[in-house]
Amino acid sequence: MLAQSSSSDGVDLVGVLAVAAFLAIVAALAFAIAKIHTIRHRMAWRPLLELVDGKVEPGSSPNSSVMRGTWRGLPLVATAIPGSALGPGEDPARYNRVVLRLFDLSGAGDWRVTPGRQGWQVDAADPALAARLAAAGVARLAGDLGLPQDNPLPAISFDAAGRHLELNADAGRGIVPPPAQLTTLLDAMTTIAGINAAVNPAPVG
Repeated sequence: MLAQSSSSDGVDLVGVLAVAAFLAIVAALAFAIAKIHTIRHRMAWRPLLELVDGKVEPGSSPNSSVMRGTWRGLPLVATAIPGSALGPGEDPARYNRVVLRLFDLSGAGDWRVTPGRQGWQVDAADPALAARLAAAGVARLAGDLGLPQDNPLPAISFDAAGRHLELNADAGRGIVPPPAQLTTLLDAMTTIAGINAAVNPAPVG
C-alpha cells in the first residue's frame, strides 16, 4: 500500500509540474504578443504625435491603442482598433477602425448619423433637431468622408452628457490614418462641432 501511494504521489507531482510549465509558456507567449502589438502601435502613431501634441497609451485590448492630444484647443482622444468586424454577421469584412472623440463641446440633445434607405441620415429624439442637422449638411459629410457603414455603430454622434463628438473612421491599410487623412477628419469634426453649437445650443444658466 505504501509503495502504491508513493507512486501515485509521484505521478501527481509530474502532472502538476507539466501544467505549471504549460501555463508559464502560455503566459510568456501572451506577454510577447502584447509587447509586439504595443511596439507596432507606437510606431504607427509616431508620425501623428506632433500634429496633435499627443502621447500614446495602451488600449483596452492587446491589439488596440489610444492617442491623447488636442485639436484646435479641444481635447482629443483617438483609439485604434485594427481588424474590427464591419457590422454583425458570422463572417464579416474587417477594417482598421479608428474612433476619434473631441471633448469640451456643448449641446442640448444627443444625435447620431446612421445609414438609412436613401443614404446617411440623422437620428435624434427631437425630430426638429435631426432636421436642422440634416439641413446643415451633417449627414452629407459622412458620405463625403467615406465613413464605414458599420451598423449598429453610428458614423458620427454627439453625446450631450459626455460633451463629446465622436467619429468612426476607416484608417485604410495602416493601423492609423496618415497625417493628411487625420487632418481632414479632424477638420470635418471641427466643422460639425460648429454646426452642432449653432443648431443644438445648450440651455443657458
